[in-house]
Amino acid sequence: SDSELSRLCQTAETDVMISDDLYAVLRRAQEIGEASDGAFDVTVGPLSRLWRRSRHVDRLPDPYEVEEYRARIGHEHLTLGENSSTARLGRPDMLLDLGGIGKGYAAQAAVEFMKANGVPQCLVDLGGDTAFGEAPPYRDGWRIAIVTGTELLTPRMTLTNQAVATSGDTEQYLEVKGVRYSHIMDPATGLGLTNRLLVTTVAPDGATADALASAISVLGPERGFAMLRTIPGASAFVESVETGERWVSDGFPATDPPLDAKPLFNGHDLTGWKGLVGGPPARAKMSEEALATAQRKADDKMRGHWKPHKGILHFDGEGASLVTDRDYGDFELMLDWKITPGGDSGVYLRGTPQVQIWD
Repeated sequence: SDSELSRLCQTAETDVMISDDLYAVLRRAQEIGEASDGAFDVTVGPLSRLWRRSRHVDRLPDPYEVEEYRARIGHEHLTLGENSSTARLGRPDMLLDLGGIGKGYAAQAAVEFMKANGVPQCLVDLGGDTAFGEAPPYRDGWRIAIVTGTELLTPRMTLTNQAVATSGDTEQYLEVKGVRYSHIMDPATGLGLTNRLLVTTVAPDGATADALASAISVLGPERGFAMLRTIPGASAFVESVETGERWVSDGFPATDPPLDAKPLFNGHDLTGWKGLVGGPPARAKMSEEALATAQRKADDKMRGHWKPHKGILHFDGEGASLVTDRDYGDFELMLDWKITPGGDSGVYLRGTPQVQIWD
């Protein structure tokens, strides 16, 4: 390639004049690299090339290759001019990779261009990296969905003059012997991540959000959130794809529904639900054996009338109420429901002293 970045990578141990855009993105990359103790490293290009080849042939790289390529990286070997737009690569075999910051920077640049040309109300999305201008007409801001491990509850937040980035292994990965290796690499090990984290970051600009998403993917929530406290205006949400555990940093925007909301219906079956066996007084009079028998009958009847299909729970209207397996105390219940013409239905919250319903 004859790009400016490629020409820089071919010129080692020499100060090279670069464009203001390349200087700005490399400067921010170095700042995030230092804040993350190298978890984000723009010099990771040799490893990126090695793992792209591995994904193409569907096998892990040889360990000796990983060590050979890992020895060629290190953000401390990239030096930027303090008073001029220059860059110097300290080794002849280095290779820069802007994949973890470039799209965010470009999205932000596009927003700034539109603002400067009389279009302040704008949004630019570059596939996982989105930058926002002023709010659209008659709105508080741009409403955006957060990528999570479940499609049942999709949290949404409202942003203006900020940027958001999402990082994970849902699309780019290498799977070998049941282990999924992300396209995001840990510079310390030279290996693709296997922690299966989904990371969403919010920051004042696209380059920062983009780079932080990669850095937190490597660091994990505890160390990643500690780093965030050094980045003004930045926040993050992290979810484990494998366990569903979620972590939310200080300052992350409010969402609807809240990020700690739990779906009662898993979209596939009736796990967590059972048939209704009378009211509390009637159940209190039953023996343990009689109650178990009545519960089995109620469950069978309930499953004959409630059918999960393509993520939706269908009820035929013939009776057989269903209830959750466990009791809940303080809660908010959110429902998305539809009643077919001529149908009738209701939601009963038993044992609650105060109920408010919004339709």
